Amino acid sequence: MTRYRPLFAFALLIVSSHPAFAEEEPVAVSVPFLAEAGKTVRYRLERTDTTQAMTDSAPSPGPTLSAESTFRVLEALPDGYRVSMTVDTANGTHPALKKVGVSDDAIANLSRLGEGSTVVYRTDQAGNPLQIENLDEARGELSRALGTMKDALGGSNMPAEARDVMSRTVDGMLRLYAGLTPAQATQVLMASEIQLFTLGGIELPEGQEAEFEQEVPSPVGGPPIKMKNRIWISSADDQQVVVELRSGIDPESAKASVQIVMDSLLKQHGGKIPEQARAAIENMENFSIADSVTTTLRRSDGWPDKVTSERKVTSGPVVKSQMRVFTRLD
Repeated sequence: MTRYRPLFAFALLIVSSHPAFAEEEPVAVSVPFLAEAGKTVRYRLERTDTTQAMTDSAPSPGPTLSAESTFRVLEALPDGYRVSMTVDTANGTHPALKKVGVSDDAIANLSRLGEGSTVVYRTDQAGNPLQIENLDEARGELSRALGTMKDALGGSNMPAEARDVMSRTVDGMLRLYAGLTPAQATQVLMASEIQLFTLGGIELPEGQEAEFEQEVPSPVGGPPIKMKNRIWISSADDQQVVVELRSGIDPESAKASVQIVMDSLLKQHGGKIPEQARAAIENMENFSIADSVTTTLRRSDGWPDKVTSERKVTSGPVVKSQMRVFTRLD
């Protein structure tokens, strides 16, 4: 039987038939996620961000992060695991903050804020993070990080009006995170860890694809937008299995979501779209999200040896890209 347990609980899984397998069911490649209480695995994360306008000849560098973390299985449960993740080291750069006069020491302190912090969370049977248990502590870490950012911005040489806008933005982020449910907070606060384990526990014939859909929030506040996903095993041997995931926005779904927002605004404002909303809606004309994930799983235990993921978000004339590379250290 072909099986793939996607990260997203609401995903619709459709296994597509490959012509090569038309006559008989192929033997599935199975890489179960194996863990027992006390198991410890360490990873290094290298994350880089870039932004490129269509008029730019090359992308502009954004923030970078390098961090090493230890994952420890605390308990094996009937439907998953209890796991702790401790950030051992963290450092990074932030060109935009440096450009507005934030000191190197302030940026370094901001990058290191997570060092020593521990998140305890529950997973499914494939190791995917589902819900943070010590959420109050995690929110406290986030509050300290955002508070440090406000202090750093306050000491910068950016115009007072811009500092005020940034300060209000940080305050809005704090209010947003405070109102998230534990499950929602896990999606936000453990975004990198979700990328690390998203292709775990796979069972799929080599060369055969599986397809599923998921919903993501609309950036203009309309109904959720559908993303279409393809997953397949690109290679397998006795030591490792390489799994590929490619995802993209469904254009018709994005268009329908924007239309609902436009109709609502027109109705509320007498047939005219407010100026402050016009740019966001116009940028949705070519809005897209494209994800590419390559995961190398160790066959002996199903934990990733390496994960490379890239997300590109296009909105209007700007393309933002974030690359994450995880490397197993043991």
